[in-house]
Amino acid sequence: MEPLKDIVKDIGNNNTGKAAGIISYFTIIGWLVAYFGYHQHKKTELGSYQLRQTLLLNIAYLVVWVCLDFILGFFWTTSEKT
Repeated sequence: MEPLKDIVKDIGNNNTGKAAGIISYFTIIGWLVAYFGYHQHKKTELGSYQLRQTLLLNIAYLVVWVCLDFILGFFWTTSEKT
């Protein structure tokens, strides 16, 4: 259990962008926290890459969710009419 505590402490103290990268994967709220809380003050190449990647992932998730909701909602309502 001690090595895990060292890793967590190391992530928060280093300026490598790992903390912003890890936090950004926790929904869009996590992305906002990582961007405004970590990345604004400690801009790194790794942090920038992770934030761009997770922003694209969140946008793609939202688009797929809206499209599926629309398509399935359309079929659900048309099947009830018959």
